[in-house]
Amino acid sequence: MLFFSLLVEKLKITKDNISVNQQLANRGELVNYLQTLINDTNDDFVDLTNVDCSNIDDLSDIFPILDVTSYIKKIDVTGWEVSNVTNFDNMFGSLYFIEEIIGLDTWDMSSALTINSMFYKCLKLKKIDLGNWKLDKIGTGTGISETSLSNIFSHCENLEEINGMENWDLSRITRVNLVFWGCYKLKKVNISNWNL
Repeated sequence: MLFFSLLVEKLKITKDNISVNQQLANRGELVNYLQTLINDTNDDFVDLTNVDCSNIDDLSDIFPILDVTSYIKKIDVTGWEVSNVTNFDNMFGSLYFIEEIIGLDTWDMSSALTINSMFYKCLKLKKIDLGNWKLDKIGTGTGISETSLSNIFSHCENLEEINGMENWDLSRITRVNLVFWGCYKLKKVNISNWNL
């Protein structure tokens, strides 16, 4: 009973949703928390708002780890505290049935070192609003993945519009590879100020 009381204290549980009451300590705790929210929905929309990841620096492969079933079409990630996260590689990769990811425009991406394959094979995704992410540290790492920009939107076959990429500072990137490969329906994206 004590364990359950501590869990309820850690995660503020309400009738309508579950919201984080304090910081998540690590990736494992984040995965368990997100899986609980996903399992508790019978809808095609999952509210994942206001997750505090300030103690986590690696969000790579987070959603592919989860059992995100085919009935989930839309997720809301508004207000995630990601300002200390450095690795976003493949974060939403292979979410084949996701049509909309809401709230990415609220993210502070100032510590991001790598975002390779972040939306890889989000086959049904139609529009992404990145809200002018500031990627000041992209390309400053030492590993190959930290100096390249690869496959971010590859195989997003239904993606028609990407907003917020126009002012990315990519001056330190040494390799750009297949960023929009397989985006057959892409009509609107502005990369006019990229300084490669």
